[in-house]
Amino acid sequence: MFEATAIILAGGRGSRMNGADKARLIVNRRSLLDRQVETMGRWFAEVIIVAGPHRCYKYNGVKRVFDERPDCGPLMGLYSGLHASSYDLNFVAACDMPYISDRLIEMLMHNAIDGTDDIVVPLVNGFYEPLLSVYHKSVLPRIKDSIDEGQLKMVSFYEKVNVSGITEDKLAAVDPELLSFLNINTPHDWNRARQIFGGPLLGESG
Repeated sequence: MFEATAIILAGGRGSRMNGADKARLIVNRRSLLDRQVETMGRWFAEVIIVAGPHRCYKYNGVKRVFDERPDCGPLMGLYSGLHASSYDLNFVAACDMPYISDRLIEMLMHNAIDGTDDIVVPLVNGFYEPLLSVYHKSVLPRIKDSIDEGQLKMVSFYEKVNVSGITEDKLAAVDPELLSFLNINTPHDWNRARQIFGGPLLGESG
């Protein structure tokens, strides 16, 4: 177990899922959030769920945190989670990723522990994956600056800190199909996850 915090971001509105609470979507008989909490609980000394006050998520031993400002997107979720964290190193994941590889968690965390960068972030198809990354708590002031300036993209503050990008070949060595980066934003994504991990598709009974 890592002496670090896992921050699960569960504050999305699910607009592309017709307003459904994505954290409660079922894949192979279990909700996405249940999967995340179990996975993170195996690896991290502290687990935090960041969500809006209208979401009621209760898990034993898991801290629940609200966004400090409404309507600022996942960047505010990141800020709120880091602010509440008890540890310098923080593994951050969106709640809508049904399969995050244990080996990927290990690799990202060891890179963060062994290095001196503020962020360890995967690079997939040439783009950062900021919602499955490791952040040092020292980035908090930079995130606050971005939010105060209305720059709400997750990577808006990256140029102001030290970033270590993990290339796709290294990611594929521990997660060959890169399934860790499959996230569920639409009914199509949900059906794809069910095809991979089991369970009925939308429109099917059962």
